[in-house]
Amino acid sequence: MTDSDITEVALDLIAKGGGNISPELFNHLNRDFDPNNRDVAFDTEIFESALKGFFFHGANGYAFSDIKNVFSFFNMTFDELYPEATLPFIKFATSYWTLQFLVRPHNTKLEQRPRRTIAWELLSSVEFNVASLFFPTPGRHMINPKLRERDQRKILQELGVPIDIEEFITNNPILIRDRIRLKRARIKTLIWLFVFTCISIIILFKIVK
Repeated sequence: MTDSDITEVALDLIAKGGGNISPELFNHLNRDFDPNNRDVAFDTEIFESALKGFFFHGANGYAFSDIKNVFSFFNMTFDELYPEATLPFIKFATSYWTLQFLVRPHNTKLEQRPRRTIAWELLSSVEFNVASLFFPTPGRHMINPKLRERDQRKILQELGVPIDIEEFITNNPILIRDRIRLKRARIKTLIWLFVFTCISIIILFKIVK
């Protein structure tokens, strides 16, 4: 995909989110990004329009790049990757992962990656914000799934995204797995606490005796 294509996708997101587009905006987005002037590169209104545009595309499962590249990377389809999910989440995941592969192509040489234009930085920022809330990187430190569910509901409702929120949340495989992980962690903690208490009682009993 060319730099102009990246810019066209950025313009599409802005327009989908209710923002105003123009030839001047196209030229602006197609410029090289200066990290020292991030606030000048794109203002809050442009970013919020692009983010809203993504959510509306995500509700329809719009693919920003070739979905086959995503399946090839994971070596499985979304039905296999997210067996707990229903259509609303699968559509949303399609838009998210194809956007990620658009801005950060996997298994490609550095010189083949998109130029870091203002449009690229805008799309990258949208991808990062969506990932933080909906597709967090697995790790030792997990945000409580209840808090993420609350925040997911809030943004979907506030933006008026045309998606079945209840079905999306109920069958969100990442939330489901995190709830299970949290439950197991709590059970493990209770077991260790029980063992520690028993050992303490035994030691105290022997001391007293």
